Amino acid sequence: MAGGAAGTRTPVALTYRTTAGDFTAALRVRSRKTPAGRRQRILWPLLALLTFAVGALRLSEAGRPTDPFGLVMLALGVLLAVLHFATPPLTARQLQQVFGTYGELRTVVDHSGMRTGSEDFEQALGWSAMSRYAETPELFVLLMAGKNAAALGVLPKRGLADPADADRLRALLDEHLQRV
Repeated sequence: MAGGAAGTRTPVALTYRTTAGDFTAALRVRSRKTPAGRRQRILWPLLALLTFAVGALRLSEAGRPTDPFGLVMLALGVLLAVLHFATPPLTARQLQQVFGTYGELRTVVDHSGMRTGSEDFEQALGWSAMSRYAETPELFVLLMAGKNAAALGVLPKRGLADPADADRLRALLDEHLQRV
């Protein structure tokens, strides 16, 4: 984290409205880039598969397709699999419902951290609250400090006034956070 290129001293401003797609993409990044997310990506499908297998084995051993325990385990395995895939979009939709009520957001990123606000909402985060960031073609995703931190920041590139601001924002993030 080198300090102080002259171009990174100027704050970078973004003006945008969040979308459920922004949050879905950010949650996918978090699941790939954090230890807790990677564990969930492995454990939930494994648990679903094991539960389903126990149910199938029980039904085959019982010799009757109506064994209650086997049917419950099969259904639970399917439910766990569905929940694994449905949870990120549902969570993203809930986040959008919350942040959508704030309308247009304005975020300023500078050497003190990040400030986001609208008419009814204001939040400031110093760099110490964040530890890493990832970049997608549409977003910068800020991951909060802490091994199992669930919070994240979403900065849509469409909110930048000038495409060159993406380079300035990336330089600021590189100066203060680890890119993952």
